[in-house]
Amino acid sequence: MIFIEIIPNLWIADKEILKYKSKLNIDFIVNCQKDLHFLGKYNQYRMDIGNNLEKYEIIKMYEYMVESVNFIYKNMKNDESTLVFCENGNQKSASVIAAFLIKFGNHSKESAIKAIRTKYNSAFYPDIDYNLSLEMFEKNY
Repeated sequence: MIFIEIIPNLWIADKEILKYKSKLNIDFIVNCQKDLHFLGKYNQYRMDIGNNLEKYEIIKMYEYMVESVNFIYKNMKNDESTLVFCENGNQKSASVIAAFLIKFGNHSKESAIKAIRTKYNSAFYPDIDYNLSLEMFEKNY
């Protein structure tokens, strides 16, 4: 089970955290596993359909990042904690937290990734699945 505080009041976890949810002192949860369950399916289709689905997924992940980081920021302004989790804690949830650090921590994409990896070295392993969404996010913030 992964349960790591990246910055004060902002936690990352994997899906195993649900077993312990009632024992945690967390105010809000961003469930990337449930909210983004459809991502990563584009490579199961023919190339032309898969390419369109991949573009759709990049945009959907970007939109999810925008919504999630604003939600996290609102919670942090009220001194409330937020847990962000996904299946294994190293892609979707790490990407959302990286987006938060880009927008509200004045990080570049690269420095946000490095900051997360200093706390959780398996983040974005083996590659950054949502790199294009993060690049789009960084360009707009």
